[in-house]
Amino acid sequence: GACAPREDAPPTWGLADSLRVDSLIDQRVARNELMGAVVLMRDGKLLYARGTGFVDVARAAPFAPFSASDGGSLAKTLTAAAVWRLAHEGRLRLDTAVTAYLPEYPYAGTLVRHLIEHSNGLLPYYEAFDPYVRPGQVRQTQDLLAIVRREFPQPRFAPGTRFEYSNLGFDAAVLIVERITGKPIADVFDEWFFTPLQMDSAFVRPGRFADFPGLRALGYRWADSTWQRWEIYDNDAVIGGSGVYFSAMD
Repeated sequence: GACAPREDAPPTWGLADSLRVDSLIDQRVARNELMGAVVLMRDGKLLYARGTGFVDVARAAPFAPFSASDGGSLAKTLTAAAVWRLAHEGRLRLDTAVTAYLPEYPYAGTLVRHLIEHSNGLLPYYEAFDPYVRPGQVRQTQDLLAIVRREFPQPRFAPGTRFEYSNLGFDAAVLIVERITGKPIADVFDEWFFTPLQMDSAFVRPGRFADFPGLRALGYRWADSTWQRWEIYDNDAVIGGSGVYFSAMD
């Protein structure tokens, strides 16, 4: 008689599955909802990889599975993992005041854990800093914290008492990681994550667009019957809450 498949046996992947994924992607492309890449893996094995559209429309540079583009808040995952690693190694204590590691931090009552729990009382978004930054100035986390200290001497709420999404909290956490390790965060991420996980396309972005390695993947959205630039900041060297580029293969 026929043998039933084992319940724990992984399902197979065949041509029909790839065609189904192609169809789903094609539907999005037809509606001008997607330029990017899709990669599917199971148990470390590549099942499907496809890029569609362009990393740079004007140059007609195709988007591929290895094309690195702005990862946005995926950087927060790496930042939190780095903090937790240092805590696991006993080199950092989550319930210690941030000022013990960053004396310049503006709020004395903030604990390290508040930075990565979105409960720190900092300004939630970077646009609030625009009036205080010179045109063309490369923004650094230290600069933003100095602005907070000068212009916003009190937190928006007592740290630890409520949740409010925070980019700058993760940026400050990166400064702590750099102070403890004595290394720039690009080297920390590469040593702890990118190299061991074979994230071959990942990198920490430079502050200026002009200094990007190779062809930079631009941001777009479909509007008025065309792909229009929808971009991140130039002159942005603030890393932690964002600022890391990944490919779909990564």
